[in-house]
Amino acid sequence: MTLVPEGNVLKSKLWVSPTRAANLDGLSGEAVQAARARYDGIEVAIEAWDGSKHRPAKLLRMRADDARTLAAVLVQAADIADIQQGHNTP
Repeated sequence: MTLVPEGNVLKSKLWVSPTRAANLDGLSGEAVQAARARYDGIEVAIEAWDGSKHRPAKLLRMRADDARTLAAVLVQAADIADIQQGHNTP
């Protein structure tokens, strides 16, 4: 997905990927829970290009249920923006 660039950034992209904790063998139950809490879910990466180089990607990680909530909030905000701008929503 292409984003609206900010500042001296010429191009920004957003990537979304499912994530999962790997290599949990040999870890304690507590360590497995910590790894799953950190890595199981969704990762959002924001990539920026300033014309000469890519900037380091910014990463956001969230649980799958939080990603679903974010998706619902984004749809609601887009619908409100369409209504305020006089566009018909499907």
